[in-house]
Parts: sequence; structure tokens; C-alpha cells
Amino acid sequence: MNFANLMDRTVPVVAELFATLASQDPLRMSFADIAGKTLYDIVEALRADGISQEAIAASLGLTMNGFRAKLKKLEDLYQGAEGAEGSRPKTLLERVYGHIADTAGGVTWAGLTRAFPTVREDTLRGIVHFLTRYELLG
Repeated sequence: MNFANLMDRTVPVVAELFATLASQDPLRMSFADIAGKTLYDIVEALRADGISQEAIAASLGLTMNGFRAKLKKLEDLYQGAEGAEGSRPKTLLERVYGHIADTAGGVTWAGLTRAFPTVREDTLRGIVHFLTRYELLG
């Protein structure tokens, strides 16, 4: 397993989680959605680094049947967000940043919500807040 490669894949997932948590009212947000997406992204990163399903299931404290059922449910929810590299799914944080960076002349809030119609507005707001707070966007 290549540790640097694993870090390159999991750090954006964790950054997206922190961005979402930082901008939300914890009493109103859907932790299940955040936890599910984070788990899916981490499992995909571990799989890409050649870690067996058995090892991943054991590290999560799940039986193989439980792991497969959970992963199937998460794949149905989150699959299809393939990045330009095609080999791994991009996080929402990466997709929003990429969209803004690739749009000539800047992006309006309305344009951003049209580009990501399935993303909740408060989640999108949290990601933009995170990107501007850490000076990744101006």
C-alpha cells in the first residue's frame, strides 16, 4: 500500500467533511448523508490501493455480508461522480472547486446552484465557505 497515495485520496474526503460540518447547524444537518458519503469515498480509496474487502470490512467491524450490503446501498446513492481521471470518484469539494476554476469570468451563486442541482444549498454554501476561508478561492 502506498501511504502517500492513500493520503492524497482521503485528505480531500476529510476536508469536505470538515467544510460541511463547519458551515452547518448540527441540530438540522443530516449526519447520515455526510457519514455515508465519507465512508463510500474512503472505501473506494482503500480499494484503489489494493486493500482487500475482507480487510476493509474487518477494520469497520462489519461481517462480509454486512459490508457488501452497506457498500451496495452507498454505491446506489453515490456512484456516478467519476472525475476527469476516470479512476476515482471526485469529492464534491473537488468538483465545486473544479467547476469554479474552469468557468471563465467567474461564477454566480445562481450558476453554481444550477451546476449542482442535486446538492443541498447549505452543503454547497459550506463548501464555498471552506474554499474561500482557506484562500483556495478569492
